[in-house]
Amino acid sequence: MTRQINIRLIKLIYGGRIMKIKLSNVIRYIIVCIILAGCTNNSIYLDITNKAIYTKQGNGIYYMLIEEDGLNYMMYDVELRKDSVAVNVFYFNRRNPSYKVVTALHPKEMQMINLKPFTRYTIENHSNGDRNGGRVIFKTDSLGRPLVNTYKELNTVDEIVLHMNMNGN
Repeated sequence: MTRQINIRLIKLIYGGRIMKIKLSNVIRYIIVCIILAGCTNNSIYLDITNKAIYTKQGNGIYYMLIEEDGLNYMMYDVELRKDSVAVNVFYFNRRNPSYKVVTALHPKEMQMINLKPFTRYTIENHSNGDRNGGRVIFKTDSLGRPLVNTYKELNTVDEIVLHMNMNGN
C-alpha cells in the first residue's frame, strides 16, 4: 500500500513538473513575441524636393552609411551625437545638429553632406541592429539634384537580392 502511494506521489510530482515546464515554455514564447513585435525596421525613403532621407515608420535615425560614387569616391558615417535626440530625417546640403558626419576613408568631421553633380549615392540605414538595413539609391544631375528616374528603395532583403541579381553584383 505504501509503495502504491509512493508511485502515485512520484507520478503526481513528475506530472506537475511537466506542466511547469510546458507553462514556462509558453511564457517564454509570449515574451519573445512581445519583444519581436516591438522591433521597428530600417525602411527609409528620399524626399527629392527637400533633399532629405526620412524613416518610413517615423522612428529615429541612429546610424547611417552614405556612399558617394562619382568623380571621387567617399563614404560617410552619420551617427547620433551624444546627448542628442534622434529625429526621423537627415537633410543633405544643410546642417543636422543632432548628427555627427564623419568621412570614413580619411576620418574628419563634416558640418554637412553636399550633393555633388553626376554622382551615384547609396544610403543605408542601420539604426535598428536587429533588422536588415534600409537602402536608397539615386543619382544626381549636373546641378547636384536627385534624379527621379534613378531613385530606388531597397528596404527588404528580397528587394536587395533582386537588385543585385539584375545588376550583376
